[in-house]
Parts: sequence; C-alpha cells; structure tokens
Amino acid sequence: MEELKNKNNFKLPSNKTFGFFFTFVFLILGIYFVDKKILSYVFFGISIFLLLISLFSSKNLKILNFLWMKFGLFLGSIISPIIMGIIYYLLITPISMIMRVFGLDSLNLRKKNKKTYWIKRSSKINSMKQLY
Repeated sequence: MEELKNKNNFKLPSNKTFGFFFTFVFLILGIYFVDKKILSYVFFGISIFLLLISLFSSKNLKILNFLWMKFGLFLGSIISPIIMGIIYYLLITPISMIMRVFGLDSLNLRKKNKKTYWIKRSSKINSMKQLY
C-alpha cells in the first residue's frame, strides 16, 4: 500500500471496506433494476463476486481502491471550485448588492482621511476570570 500514494499522500481506506462498500452498491443497483432481468443478474453477480473477494482475498482490490480514490480526488478538484463559485454568486454577491443599495458600510472603508480603522471602545474591558 505504501507504493500507492500520490503527491498529496492520501491514505487509502482498507481494501475490505472498499469491497464491502461496492458490494452494497451493486446489491442496491441489482435490487433497483430487478424488473430488467439481465441487468439485475449482472449487478447481483458483481455484488457476490466483490463480496467473495472482500472476504477471502481483499488485497486483490488494492488497485481498484487506489483508482477509486484517484477518481474521487479528480472529481473533487472539479466540483469544489464549481460549488464555491455557486455559493459566491448566489449568496455573497446578492448580500453585497443589498448592502450597497442600502448604503451600509460595515467595515467603515468609505471614510476619507483616516489614519487608522481601529474603533475606540466606549465601554471598559471587563475581567476575563468569570466569563459566565
């Protein structure tokens, strides 16, 4: 397993866990496609095959486990920027536009001729010994 690491040094899950997970996935697919007999038999066959390999010879699943992790990292590198862009344009941008419409400046960045942006406290700082 040591030789199957990439530059990010991700750690593979155990081969048995990988095998049991995909046994479950193919079992669910077999149940879902039960009305299509041939497809159902194929999924059930793959499920039984993976179960047997997972139970008796899980080290044979190492390369599939590695390829699955690489595929997951590849998908993550594509999907994450898309999701972050969606969050930015659907959440942050409308909030900033609403703040501009109402003239809100929560960081006090519009004030000219300021030497500092620190805000003076109006109240005295209390002791930190009894917070609650």
